[in-house]
Amino acid sequence: MHKEEFETVMMQSELPHECRLLYMYLRHHRDDRVGVVGASRQISYAGIREHLEFMPVPGSHHRSKTYSSDQVKRYLMRLKSEGLITAVDGQHNKNTMIFYLPLSVCPEGESLSIQ
Repeated sequence: MHKEEFETVMMQSELPHECRLLYMYLRHHRDDRVGVVGASRQISYAGIREHLEFMPVPGSHHRSKTYSSDQVKRYLMRLKSEGLITAVDGQHNKNTMIFYLPLSVCPEGESLSIQ
């Protein structure tokens, strides 16, 4: 993750924590060559929900946290509205999610500073 992307996504105090985690999930699953996630390796609501959930260690006073598909959809919509992801048109299957991550493509001449 390069500096501009990190600052835009991770340092934005208005962006909910779940949206940041979701972006990192998408970033981890993207095709590095083109900045697209979901085309060559499909992603699913179940996978995203699993990534977002929090299960504390036994004996902890923290509560577990799970998410619904509707919540995941709202987080995706938030990322879209912030310009962090763009849905790719021409999806053949209605259940297929393909997104372009415009900030994940490293600007020319800038090296990756955070991996």
